[in-house]
Amino acid sequence: MVGFLASVGWLLSSVYWNSQFLEGTCTIDKLPDRYEKAGEWSPAVVGMYVVRRSFHATADALANEVLQECTVEVNCQQMDYGDVDSPEDDRCVSFRSWAWGQSIACFYHQDDLDGSKGMQLWCVNRPSTLVQVLGLGPEHCLFLSPG
Repeated sequence: MVGFLASVGWLLSSVYWNSQFLEGTCTIDKLPDRYEKAGEWSPAVVGMYVVRRSFHATADALANEVLQECTVEVNCQQMDYGDVDSPEDDRCVSFRSWAWGQSIACFYHQDDLDGSKGMQLWCVNRPSTLVQVLGLGPEHCLFLSPG
């Protein structure tokens, strides 16, 4: 029962945290210098993009653009597991990436419209996804297709 209540509390706090982030309009301004595995055993790739985020005018600020960094983590579509049975030589050979000038989904904190407060900008997903909140990996998902 305690575990269930803790899970519900975590879910509610994640929903609240995500509600603090609004979707922005971003385009890629600079590509990552390199892409890395998200973790030793993770089937994901991480890269740091610089994006140009446009924002609308408010009573306090004119409409403008700001350059911000955002870390993008995407699932690996194809792995090369190398010659040895260890993660050291594993590498992702196919993953989603973005090109210069391409649009990318981004989410900024509602208290940092112009980026001046230095709050983290999230790209692709909001800070918490349901998969992260529930601790589910692809092996826990059930995919149904019409028969």
